[in-house]
Amino acid sequence: MSKWTHILAIITAVYTDHDNTIKSRGKLINVLNNNFKKLPIISGSEQNATVSLNINDYFNPDRYDYSFSISIYGSLRDRSIKETLKEYNNFLQKVDSFFTVTDHMYKIDNDHFKTLIYTSSKKKKKIIIDSEDKMFKRLDEMKI
Repeated sequence: MSKWTHILAIITAVYTDHDNTIKSRGKLINVLNNNFKKLPIISGSEQNATVSLNINDYFNPDRYDYSFSISIYGSLRDRSIKETLKEYNNFLQKVDSFFTVTDHMYKIDNDHFKTLIYTSSKKKKKIIIDSEDKMFKRLDEMKI
């Protein structure tokens, strides 16, 4: 029987145009896409995670830094939470090498009701959860 891991993540980042060469939204999209193609995959034996680049519609040519987000989601066959987390962290490090990551969060779970949630808040807590009931109890205890 196959094991499945499910990932849902969002990364926000900034691209800084040090040379001040980006004068249009189209040029920004080209620059981001060229680096985006170099990012590693988050894999499954049937299908890889879907990764989407989200760019703000507003463009100001007088700026030199542009924020955007990357969303990741997928159901990954024959992967453990540990393997998926390792690939996600590799992906995140690569994003940070091209751009400046400003924030990120993820939820990785499997079919055995194990869940790993991370938000990059000041406390930088990872929460490992065995079931949704325990998750809500834990969140209540944290007074969130």
